Order: sequence, then structure tokens, then C-alpha cells
Amino acid sequence: MSIDIVPRKAVVGVLGMPNGFWPALCVETPVSALIDCEYTNRGTIRYEHEGFVGAWFSVAEALEMHRILTEHVETDEYRNHRYFKERQNQMNLILEFLPLCGGFRMNH
Repeated sequence: MSIDIVPRKAVVGVLGMPNGFWPALCVETPVSALIDCEYTNRGTIRYEHEGFVGAWFSVAEALEMHRILTEHVETDEYRNHRYFKERQNQMNLILEFLPLCGGFRMNH
């Protein structure tokens, strides 16, 4: 199962992500502070941003996510992360996508 990250700028193209990557990106990186997202005690995700239910993430949010993640991938925390250390190609795709997309929404 995958999640499609749909850009406002259609020329960028839809970015398909494995289902597990998006929650990890949103909760287990510093992006979580930007979009107010965290795991609950039951292991589900608590989120405040309407982007999790079909609304658009703005261009400003996409650019800030890019800035945050560009810094984060240089840290030992990221390099040693149980999930991300084996998925650098997926992170590279999202880092290429974010500054070009003009904002985005999720389809799952």
C-alpha cells in the first residue's frame, strides 16, 4: 500500500511513497513540530494539520519541511534511525519534491 503525495504544480508529478515512510517522516523527524504530529500511547498518530485528512499543505509549509529535513539528514540521529537508515532513496525523493511542488496534499 502506498500514499500519493500530490503537488499543486502538476508538472512536478505525483510522488508515491511507501505507506510507512510518510508517518515516520511526519512523527519521527523535526517536521513533527511544524505540523503538530505525534504518536499516541496506543501507537496511533495524533495530528492537528488538516493535510492529514485531504487539505493542502501550503508552499510555505513544504519549503519549511525541506529546510528542516535538509538539516536533519546531516545528523547522527537521522543516520542511525531504525527506519530511515535503510531508506535514503525515499528521503532523497521527498527532498527533491518539496521545493518544487508548490504545496501538496496526501491521497491514501
